[in-house]
Amino acid sequence: MEAAEAVSGGTGPAHAQAPAAMLARLAVLVDRSLLRRDDREDEAGAEPRLIFLETIREFGLERLEECGEGGAARERHAAYCLALAEAAESALIGPDGFAWRARLAREHDNLRAALGWLLERGDGARALRLAGALAGFWSERGHLSEGRRWLREATAASDGSGEVVADALGRALIGAATLAIEQAAYDEATELCAQAVALARRRDSGRDLVAALNARGLLGRARGRYDDATRDHEEAHALAFALGDRVGAAEALKGLASAVGFTGDAARSSALLEQSVAALRDLGDARGLAEALLGVMWHATNAADFPRVEALEQEALALFRALGDTGRLAEALFVLGLAAQFQGRHERATALHEEGLALRRRRGDERGTVEQLSALALIALQLGEGARARELLEETLATLRHFDDPWNRAMCLVFLAHVELAEGEAGRAQTLLLESAAIYRAIGNLLYVPWCLEGLAGVAASLGAWERAARLCGAREALRARLASPLPPCHPDGYARTVESIRAALGDERFVSTRAEGEALSAEAALAAAH
Repeated sequence: MEAAEAVSGGTGPAHAQAPAAMLARLAVLVDRSLLRRDDREDEAGAEPRLIFLETIREFGLERLEECGEGGAARERHAAYCLALAEAAESALIGPDGFAWRARLAREHDNLRAALGWLLERGDGARALRLAGALAGFWSERGHLSEGRRWLREATAASDGSGEVVADALGRALIGAATLAIEQAAYDEATELCAQAVALARRRDSGRDLVAALNARGLLGRARGRYDDATRDHEEAHALAFALGDRVGAAEALKGLASAVGFTGDAARSSALLEQSVAALRDLGDARGLAEALLGVMWHATNAADFPRVEALEQEALALFRALGDTGRLAEALFVLGLAAQFQGRHERATALHEEGLALRRRRGDERGTVEQLSALALIALQLGEGARARELLEETLATLRHFDDPWNRAMCLVFLAHVELAEGEAGRAQTLLLESAAIYRAIGNLLYVPWCLEGLAGVAASLGAWERAARLCGAREALRARLASPLPPCHPDGYARTVESIRAALGDERFVSTRAEGEALSAEAALAAAH
């Protein structure tokens, strides 16, 4: 028989002011293996737990119903769960955050049972409060589809009237939007963010508006709409600062750093990231700090500052693992994998990406698998395994047809273009590179356009257009300098061969002078000349 977890489906406090006689009866049941002690450590200081066998639980519920006490027992259980979830929500940021997360994980079946009962009896107000309080926990622990379902049902069951319910509705909308963003359900997230922002403005609730704007900024970043994201995070930061909302302000700084970093403002992004790390350390916000450290690692990887990445790696991974945040852990593994790739450490990079890929799949994050699969394809290219690289990239592009994700599409296209170039398909490579560059320019993300330019230089070299190839090399160097981003080549060996062949064809002096002509070109002009 399986052990069950709940009063309506799990564990419960072993004493809760119970008299000695009742404790003695419970001890007898434990001795007879009808109950068992849950000895898992709970750092939040909860009482010892007892777990009912499924048959015992069902028998007990039947007896409660027969004597007319079933409803009262479920009511006490729901009240306990709601109080626990709301206490945990406010305590997650702070020194006891890890302990409260562990307690929520242990109580998850109880919380599910309480939520289901509240919805079943039509208590939409309390169901909304409970679901809204659990949204962050569901996000961290990878219960994305389940969390979205509960939040959808709870929101539909509530009429939104009353201040307490309106507060809960705002949190639930933001939580549901965040979960939808994580599963790339961007149309749904757009509507939820719009509702959350409108509700906060209508109620003149400044803190809710800060949270809603930060959620909408996250959505803008995910969709490659960096200007929109920047505006939302800047408004959120200004408002949070005025309100003294340190958590909201730190979240806005973190989001703003990401948005401006992708548009190429590396200096501002770095400064904002360092501010957010300091603020989140001071707040004791473990999840926020881990995310900010991840942002610093991403920035350092793009800047080829690998010692900085390694200095932060252990702290960031330890935080994500302790949090149980499988989504952010997968992102950290992706960034670390890229850093290993750029250093030619392909075995380590492969292991990191495969671990991240497994986490994505367990979370039900189909869109997220694209990042790890495309990185594995790039490793295959660098190892000369063109067929394997092509297979992986075609899989990712097929997946991306279901999502509005221009950044990942552009990334997959540029990788596939380098595969085509390596296999002698210059015409196909050129088409893919120009399409990728057009997407990057459309979303305002120039960080990876140098990969397009170096690929186009390879196309020109394969056609014997040596001067055009040299100018494209120069345009690539100029753009990297302007962005202050010494991003390594997409395919280092391939680009080295390209440069070597151009130099051999033109001679050193002519190569240097022609490349200098390219350095005077804007990226737009260089791309236009590559047609």
